[in-house]
Parts: sequence; C-alpha cells; structure tokens
Amino acid sequence: GGDKYGGMGELLVGRTLLPRLYMTIGALYHSLPPGATVTNRVDGPDYGLAILATANLLVAERLALVTEWSIPVDGAHERAPAWSVGPKYYTLGHTFSLVVSNAHEISDDGMVVGSTRWNHPIFGFTIVRVL
Repeated sequence: GGDKYGGMGELLVGRTLLPRLYMTIGALYHSLPPGATVTNRVDGPDYGLAILATANLLVAERLALVTEWSIPVDGAHERAPAWSVGPKYYTLGHTFSLVVSNAHEISDDGMVVGSTRWNHPIFGFTIVRVL
C-alpha cells in the first residue's frame, strides 16, 4: 500500500497460538515526506522502519480485545513506541473499535515513527467497512 506522501511496505507473519488468540509480528517501512515533523530525526534518508506486534484475543463470538505495538528501529522516529489497545466488535459488514493509544498519528507513517508521549493516552474509535 501507500499514501500520497510516500511508499509503505509491510511484512507480517501471524499465527493462532490458542483457540481464541491470534498474534502477528513483522516489519513496517515508510518513505517519509521531507517535511514530516519527527522530533528525533536521525542523519540519512527520510524513511522509517519499525517492528510491529499485534495480539487479538476473541472474548466472545464477535468481540475481541486487540493490542498493537509499533517499535521504531531505524530512520526517522519519535522517542517512544506507538501502542494501542481496545475492544473490537465484528459485524457482517463493519468492524467497530474503541481505542486507547499513545499515537496521535493514525496514518501509515504515524505508526512507523512511534509517538512523542509514552504514558499520555488518547481515546478514539474506528469504523471499518469489511468487503
């Protein structure tokens, strides 16, 4: 995938560990725009590389507890990993999530570069159309 500012790449590997627990781990890459506001920019090209880990625990037939961690490892990045946690409800056409996160950027490059704040969470929600 990608966005209008640069290229985005993901390599994820997932596995069901228990009957109701699915986890993934992988790498995220984003070629950041030259004007990106990143606090701890390092010397070198404008890009970000992060390790991603997720866990999905199915607590009821259509309800899961989901967490995601993105840990920047190279390129432009902030001082803290980005994390999020919250319940996700699945319907036949949509998923609804309540989110507690320290990431203020919800775009691809926002998760790759991490967060400026470790323990100052924000609250939000998402609605995704499932095709």
